[in-house]
Amino acid sequence: MGKSITKAGLFSVEKDDWEQFIEMMDDSAESFSTWENWKISLDQTKIDLFNQRIDAVEVFVDLEDFEDWCSQKGLPRNEASRSRCRRGSTKEGT
Repeated sequence: MGKSITKAGLFSVEKDDWEQFIEMMDDSAESFSTWENWKISLDQTKIDLFNQRIDAVEVFVDLEDFEDWCSQKGLPRNEASRSRCRRGSTKEGT
């Protein structure tokens, strides 16, 4: 029997929301310079996870909801918080 496939969500940002995303994140200096570069990295991460039998889907989170969620939890708006975030709607990215 083969191993079962695990599912995982990856915090994702629509291209139209990129500037707002960069402005609101505490770690924006560490982020990618463009949405296109970030998307390439995200797609590579999805491939890497798939090779580990993890089915990763993009989770598109409303940025204002994310900011509110971080404030309520007392968390910085950074990569660690994006990984923990469970709010918002999910749809598979293209």
